[in-house]
Amino acid sequence: MEKKLLAIFVCMLVIVSTTILISPDDLQVKAAGEGNYSGGANRLEINTTYIHSVTQELSNIVDTFDRGRSFGTEGELYASARIEDWMNEIGLYDTPTS
Repeated sequence: MEKKLLAIFVCMLVIVSTTILISPDDLQVKAAGEGNYSGGANRLEINTTYIHSVTQELSNIVDTFDRGRSFGTEGELYASARIEDWMNEIGLYDTPTS
């Protein structure tokens, strides 16, 4: 019984120490603007109104279509088409994989 408890303790100690060593010091995601904007300063502007409208429309699909955005449904196809439209609007394009 003591050997089993010791083995469990050692395994837990290894897992905890590995987790602590692997995790980065700063887990915050930071956005950094690139490019030379007016005034010579690098800026990043996030259009929260646009983000809210996109999120709201995607959320409303759940109520609009019978089975929401479930796999293989009309709602999923509509959502994917809208996401593609939004990506094109802001200049993001799919790249070929081959």
